[in-house]
Amino acid sequence: MADRIMPMHAGRFRFGISELDELVTERRGLVPEGPWSAAIIGPDGTGKSILAMHVASDFIRSYREADIFPRVVYVSTDLSLSQAKSTWNAFGLSRPELRRDVLTWAYERFYSADKIASEIETKIKQSLDARSRRAIKLKAVSPNDDKDLAKLLGAQSGNTVWFLDLQKETAGDDWNFINHLLGLFESERQSKTPNLLIIDAIEGLEAFIGDIDTFGESRTRRSRVAQLVRNCVRSDTNVLFVVERQSDSKREPEQFIADYVFVCSTQVETDYIKRTIAVEKFRGAWHS
Repeated sequence: MADRIMPMHAGRFRFGISELDELVTERRGLVPEGPWSAAIIGPDGTGKSILAMHVASDFIRSYREADIFPRVVYVSTDLSLSQAKSTWNAFGLSRPELRRDVLTWAYERFYSADKIASEIETKIKQSLDARSRRAIKLKAVSPNDDKDLAKLLGAQSGNTVWFLDLQKETAGDDWNFINHLLGLFESERQSKTPNLLIIDAIEGLEAFIGDIDTFGESRTRRSRVAQLVRNCVRSDTNVLFVVERQSDSKREPEQFIADYVFVCSTQVETDYIKRTIAVEKFRGAWHS
């Protein structure tokens, strides 16, 4: 990695949605170096998982411009693999480079002469053909299969988001398993592979495991999250929490711990629903 020219946005927190990134991150100055922690918080149905998948897709895109393939693990306690794949394909997250190109093509095709439009359409088709071999895929990984974990720990994971479906299969103490996984990442630090861990949703770990850890001790969610974030720092792993919020008056532990906090909400206005994203916290950046 040291011998390669890193893309400007590699490793920075981004949603991979150009208009949203320009408003949320690009106007807030340089993001500090080192692994970041973020939380997307909101009630059910506000698009949290969709945003988390965008982050995963863009994280790989930002690095592979320099032929670097990061390790991305999506831990799900909410979505099944089939549901996640449906969303992944619907938003074109397998080929994030083409998202803006297609919009530009549609605009210019509408406002340009037929000849220019035809040339643009040909160029887009060629781009699709060239990049089809570089599609980012969601692949299932089992917490109880050593061969799967060996693939996940490979220095070159390829264009892959490893999907850990804890709704379908549990490792027993899933909190402990995730910390163990981060410990394996730490042992692989010499490979210089960038890491991203997404947990969707954090409440699922509580529901499956409860308040008692492997050693029979009572643990609060805040202490568990703080431990996980410390392990992320040690292993140079960026982490994104998806958090289900039931009450606006209650502050979740992730709001205190994460570097970046985004709050999703819905507002009913007459005969339609408006979804909003509020930037609640963005450490180390301009706020003017």
